[in-house]
Amino acid sequence: MSFKDFSKYFAEKSKGKDQVQKIVEMLEVELSKGVKDFVDEDDLKDWVRDICLSFDSTLLRDQIIQGYMGAHNVDFILLGGSLAMEVKLVRNEEDLQGAVTAIISHIPAFSSLCRNVLFLVYDSGGVMENPDEFKRSIESRSDNVTMLVIKGMG
Repeated sequence: MSFKDFSKYFAEKSKGKDQVQKIVEMLEVELSKGVKDFVDEDDLKDWVRDICLSFDSTLLRDQIIQGYMGAHNVDFILLGGSLAMEVKLVRNEEDLQGAVTAIISHIPAFSSLCRNVLFLVYDSGGVMENPDEFKRSIESRSDNVTMLVIKGMG
């Protein structure tokens, strides 16, 4: 790879990370200010979709992506296919364990298929004791994974 190609690749990667960071900030602000009790995970996903549509009108929801590890269902695809986003609603310890299992199992596939991966966990039950530690443990699994934890009123 030439220096020019490397520079172009690095610039594109940085641009993508900046866009992901803007989406993360927007989701964090919108989901934190309107703290509500979601009926179920689909209700939360509808809320997230509405927020993200203001940022990316090409957003796709509930898509199946194919890769060498098989087919995987992803909640949202944004930024022209470069960002996969998975949304989890946590109301109790069982939901948290299910979310952790799903997130960890999706990291290899999503990371290989998309330039950036965002996992959003909305902790409406106040189950998560240390969100920062949880975030670090997930993000340490791949350099293209971003973890967003929103604490509800629980």
